[in-house]
Amino acid sequence: MKDASQILKLLNSDTKMSVNGKKGDYNKYDVEDYIKEKNNQTFVYEEDNKILGVIICHFFTSYFYLGSIIVDKNFQRKGIGKKLVKYIETLAKKRGIRYVELITKIENIGMQNLLKKLNYKKGDKFFAYSKNFR
Repeated sequence: MKDASQILKLLNSDTKMSVNGKKGDYNKYDVEDYIKEKNNQTFVYEEDNKILGVIICHFFTSYFYLGSIIVDKNFQRKGIGKKLVKYIETLAKKRGIRYVELITKIENIGMQNLLKKLNYKKGDKFFAYSKNFR
């Protein structure tokens, strides 16, 4: 839990991580709950005790869902996102998991480019919906 505040700051730093297209959608309880959940795993990329990247996954028996990946804006395009994704792919393979799924926003071109480089296939069968209760 010591990293929760840094993870929260990073998640709230970018509108691409928001369902509603604005910064600040996450709160500390969301992050703490996600970290505590048995099937969820959160991994960070750190340099000099500063978290520069976060990847949050939900592992199931036969596949895992990549819920969130974010890299500090000042350190994007330096291979951090790729290292995080490759790390969880290796972990999943060791666990016998052979499939990963995720969604990304249409305007998140950086993530789409990373996924293409890592040989992820773009789907065309789903729409993402959300509803704001505020």
